[in-house]
Amino acid sequence: ARVAQLEIRATSLALRPSKNRGRHGDSIRVNLVAAIESQPAEGVEPLVWYLVTREPIETEADVLAVVRAYEARWIIEELHMGMKTGCSTEQRQLGTVHALQNFLAFATVVAWQMLRLRDAARQPEPVRADQVLTPLQMTVLCGLRPRLKPDCLAGEALRAIAVMGGFMGRKGDGNPGWRTLWAGFEKLLMAERGFLVARERFG
Repeated sequence: ARVAQLEIRATSLALRPSKNRGRHGDSIRVNLVAAIESQPAEGVEPLVWYLVTREPIETEADVLAVVRAYEARWIIEELHMGMKTGCSTEQRQLGTVHALQNFLAFATVVAWQMLRLRDAARQPEPVRADQVLTPLQMTVLCGLRPRLKPDCLAGEALRAIAVMGGFMGRKGDGNPGWRTLWAGFEKLLMAERGFLVARERFG
């Protein structure tokens, strides 16, 4: 990571139909925002974004809003990666659109919570796990992983969940991936559901 100073320009232009279609059809009016690093370090390839948008660019605030929206691209891609790799969205053999929509509604929430936990674990300042997980999830997780303390950090909870999903957790293993994190979190959710059922039945 590095800090980049950018020059930002914006203009409107008309996109003509493609040449391979003989330029048939009407042009489309779009806005183009260019964010270009003005003073890159020696030997470093400058950052260059060309953002095509239909959002307004009338004011400086409008243009900066387009750039800030694009800054969220990586976190959005990580969310999709969690859904695609972690929960194997493409491998789900669902027979109807309704079933797929129901699954995605569940998977999106779970992927968001895992991404939130993972990002909390990567913060330079320590973040407690109970700021990300619910009190019940913390109770169940500490019950499943007795060595885990109730006031543990997000990184410790993350690895504990990943271990439940098959992560070895050795010093040289690096950070857990989406597959083991998803598998472990799925077990945590199932255990949470079992806890609620048991409490309802037996008090």
